[in-house]
Amino acid sequence: PGAPPEDVEKLVTIPLEEEIRSVSGVKETESSSVEGISSIFVTIDPKTKDKRKVVDDVKNAVDRVKDLPDDAEDPDVLELETKEVPVLNVFLSGEMSEAELRGYAETLEDMFLDLDGVAKTAHIGWRDKQFWVELDPAKMADFHVSFDEVVAALASRNVTVPAGLLKTADLEFNVRTTAEFSKAEEILDVVVRANDAGNWVRIKDVAAVQNTFDDRTVFSHLNGQSAMGMTVYKKEGRDAIRTVNAVKEKIEEFKTFAPQDISVRIVDDMSFYVKRRLGVLSSNAVLGFFLVMLILFIFMDPIPAVATAIGIPSAMFLTFMTMNAMGMTVNVVSMIGLIIVLGMLVDDGVVIAENVFRYYESGLPPREAAVKGASEVTMAVVASVVTTWAAFMPLMMMSDIMGKFVRSIPIVVILALAASMVQAFFILPSHLADFLRPLKSGGIKRGERRWFKTLQDKYVQILNAFLEKRYFLLAGAIAFAVLVGYL
Repeated sequence: PGAPPEDVEKLVTIPLEEEIRSVSGVKETESSSVEGISSIFVTIDPKTKDKRKVVDDVKNAVDRVKDLPDDAEDPDVLELETKEVPVLNVFLSGEMSEAELRGYAETLEDMFLDLDGVAKTAHIGWRDKQFWVELDPAKMADFHVSFDEVVAALASRNVTVPAGLLKTADLEFNVRTTAEFSKAEEILDVVVRANDAGNWVRIKDVAAVQNTFDDRTVFSHLNGQSAMGMTVYKKEGRDAIRTVNAVKEKIEEFKTFAPQDISVRIVDDMSFYVKRRLGVLSSNAVLGFFLVMLILFIFMDPIPAVATAIGIPSAMFLTFMTMNAMGMTVNVVSMIGLIIVLGMLVDDGVVIAENVFRYYESGLPPREAAVKGASEVTMAVVASVVTTWAAFMPLMMMSDIMGKFVRSIPIVVILALAASMVQAFFILPSHLADFLRPLKSGGIKRGERRWFKTLQDKYVQILNAFLEKRYFLLAGAIAFAVLVGYL
C-alpha cells in the first residue's frame, strides 16, 4: 500500500503478468499499475472449450508467484460473469450521518438479496468501515512503548482462525476462533504490554481510536446530498421486468419503516428499455399483420387472404414455444431476429394458398384442392425456406465474442421460418378446406381487377422485350457487375 506506480509495476504487475501469460487459453492480458494497486485484465480465447479450466489455471498461476513484496496483500482473482445482468441502480440519501445512512442502505440491500431473481448487488459510493488508531507520541514515550509493539498487539488480537472439529455421537461441528474487532472499545482494551506485578499498558493509554470510513474515491450525490447507491443484478434466465417490479415492491416496503427524510431514487431502470423494445416488437407485429392483411386482400381473394394472414400469429406462437423449450428468452437480440423474420412468415403461405385457390376455382372440392394445391408446391416452398436458412446459418458458425452475441438472431429466424413452414403445410390447408364452400358446378371465374390487368400487361411487354434482347441484356448486366466491382 502506498507504493509508487513504478514499484507496483516492477515488483507486482510484471511477475504476475508473466506467469499468467504462460497459461494456455489466455488470448491477451492488459495491466494497469497505479499507486498501491495493480490490476491485470485477462481475456480468455473465445475458441477455448473449457473456460473453467482456464480460470482455474489463472488462479494457480497467480498462486505460484511467491516473490511479491512482504507488505503486498494477497492477490485476488475475480471472474467477470456476463450471465449476471444489471437491471437498475438504487440510491439513498438523507439528512443523517454516513453511518446511519449506511445502516439503512444495508437493510435495503438485504431485502433485495432475499428476492429470488436477484443475483447480487454492487456498491456505488460506499466506503469501507475502518478503525483509526491515532498514537500519541508523548504517551508512548512515557510508557516506553514502540510503534512495532502496538502493531504486533493489534495483529495478534484481530484474528479469525480455525480451531478444528468438535465431534459428538451424532453431530460434527466446525470450531473457529473469531476475535475480529467490531467496536472501538474492543481496540481500546487491547493489552500492549503486561508484567508480573500486574501493570498493564493498553491501547487506550497511548492512543485514541475512531470508528470511521476509508478515504472517499467515488462521490455519489442525489438531489444535492451525499448518497449511497447499489446496482442490482438479476440472475441468469430471470425476467428483467419481473425482477425490477419485485425490487420496486421492496423499496415501497422499505419506505414504510424508514425515516421520512430518507430519499430513495431508482436510476437506469433497464426494464424501461426492455418494455420499450417489447412495445416496438408488438407494434411492429400488429402493424405488420394489418399491412400484410391489406396487401393480401389487394392481391388475393378474401378467404385465402384471411387464412394466410392467420399464419402470422400461429407461426409466432410456435416460435415462442420452441424458444421456451430451448431455454431462450425474448431479449434485445432475439427480438431483432423476430422483427427481421416477421415479413417472411407469410411467403410460403401465399404460394400454397394461391395454388389451392387456383384448383378450387377450377372446380375441385375444397378438401381435394387443399391437398393437391399444397402437395404440388411442397418442394418449391421447402427450397425457398432452406435457402433463407442457408443465408443466416453462417452467423451461427462465428466463434468469437460477436458471434456468440448475435447467435440468437439466426436461431430465431430459422425457428420462425420452420414454424411458418409447418403452419403453411398443415394448418393453412386445413383452414382453406374448412373456409371454402363446395361449388355447385363448373368452378368459378375470378373477377379481374382492372389496375392489376394493366400492370400485368405492362409486365408482359417488358418481359417480351427483355427476352428478344436477352444477349444484350446479359452483356449489360455483366458490364454493370464489373463496374460495381471495380468501384
